[in-house]
Amino acid sequence: MAVTRHVQRTLGQFLATGSTSLAPTFNNTMSTGGGGFTSFSSLRLRTDIELYIVAGGGTTDVNMSFATDTVMIVGGLVTDGGAITASPTPITDAQISPFTGQLGNWGQWEYLYPTIDFVNVNVPQLVVVTWRPKGSTIDTQFRRRDDSINGIDLWMPWEIQDGSGLINTTDAGGNTYYLGARFAQEWVYETRS
Repeated sequence: MAVTRHVQRTLGQFLATGSTSLAPTFNNTMSTGGGGFTSFSSLRLRTDIELYIVAGGGTTDVNMSFATDTVMIVGGLVTDGGAITASPTPITDAQISPFTGQLGNWGQWEYLYPTIDFVNVNVPQLVVVTWRPKGSTIDTQFRRRDDSINGIDLWMPWEIQDGSGLINTTDAGGNTYYLGARFAQEWVYETRS
């Protein structure tokens, strides 16, 4: 049996245009599979992520409740390759119910902390608030194994509890509150043949 260690990297962004999902279930960031391998083992996952709100542009003051009334959590999950087309979400499914193709529970599940990065108080105002993991990079030993030729799919959903009801909307004063995201991941896994 030959065992080979692999490293995959990916990155991406969702611009703050008002269309970034508060609970994306489609973030299948990386996959293994094929190549004649009969077994795949996830070993380690490093995730850097920033979720941010760009607010302003109206004729009234920005309602800052979006910064104080919001909870954001990001997760990392692996499934049997091709078994599912949408992932659970880390708040609604904090304790994942078993499902076909599941390879264990959350390998990463992290609360994100807000920082007010920029405030321009002149009308039209501009405010940027960014949510990040407390310790910067989320770095976990993420051990899961799948003994099939299907490989493993890696999912990175986040979920936002928007207590203000403002995210991805425009208020009466014309201020927009648009969500954006930036991320990079490094995944270490092994194959066996």
